[in-house]
Amino acid sequence: TGGMGKEIARRLVSEGAAVFLGGRSADKAAAIAAEIGAAPVVLDVTSPEQWRSAIDEIEAQAGRLDILVHAQGETVVTPFAEAGLDDFRYMMSLNAESVFIGSQAALPLMERSGRGSIINIGSVIQARANATLAAYGASKAAMTALSKALALHCAASGIRVNVIHPAGILTDMLDRAIKAMDVPYAE
Repeated sequence: TGGMGKEIARRLVSEGAAVFLGGRSADKAAAIAAEIGAAPVVLDVTSPEQWRSAIDEIEAQAGRLDILVHAQGETVVTPFAEAGLDDFRYMMSLNAESVFIGSQAALPLMERSGRGSIINIGSVIQARANATLAAYGASKAAMTALSKALALHCAASGIRVNVIHPAGILTDMLDRAIKAMDVPYAE
């Protein structure tokens, strides 16, 4: 409901798409959805149950799902030697496992229409190591590998799967990461 996901949703709405904007906070999702002209969906992307509920809601309201964008993301900025296993598992759950769960939940609806596009937002960090973003980079690399396997699975069904690996885009997440790394930059 923030950063790139919000701006992607805004652009899709401006192009005429019926957009469902998912977010963990019902209030935040509703406020942002109202701002950009989307429909809010309460969705913790790490929850299989909430994914099933969200896809059921989309099917009930729209009858189909043409585009699924996995734009969730968060980062934990910690020197590698100090990083905890809980932080690593959180990054893998949020940035990789959620793509697995969400894609599995959405595929039956997309397959029924015989077309669709799954777009996963990765990061250049998945291919460029950073000692303070090890868990984030590993989770985005896992998401990339998962996306390649998903693309092979979906090839015959008319569903495309793509990954976009942006470089640094000054979102709130990147701003927090830069400040945590104590790296000077122009505001």
